[in-house]
Amino acid sequence: MTDRPGVDVVFRNDEGPSRGDGRPRGEGPASAQSALRIGNADRTILRLLRDRDRDGIPSEVVLRDGSRLLIFNICWGYEISWGFDVAHGYAPVAAAAQITTNISPSVGGVPVEVFTTAAVVAVNDPETGDPLLAVG
Repeated sequence: MTDRPGVDVVFRNDEGPSRGDGRPRGEGPASAQSALRIGNADRTILRLLRDRDRDGIPSEVVLRDGSRLLIFNICWGYEISWGFDVAHGYAPVAAAAQITTNISPSVGGVPVEVFTTAAVVAVNDPETGDPLLAVG
């Protein structure tokens, strides 16, 4: 849970063994599964960063505010906003993936950063400056 009213945080990690209750890690409550329909941009950003992380290749992420983040590894989850509709009760109205960087394993001299996929405008190769992804 979070201290912001109307917002729940649901984390997902579909790698590794079961959570101890017999369900695999990727299996969650039906309400959470239906809420996790993230957009193509989110999915593409996560896949690109995750694949480069696994290959040991750093990435540079450019955020809407102009910040440039050097990323070596990521972990991520979903932040879901809930709305109320008289006909349906509470239902998810928006979801964005929240990304934490450079924490597992930690990278000496590189800060841990937290941002959402909604803030990403580009992913670049930090060595060449070549764009890998532009988000419109």
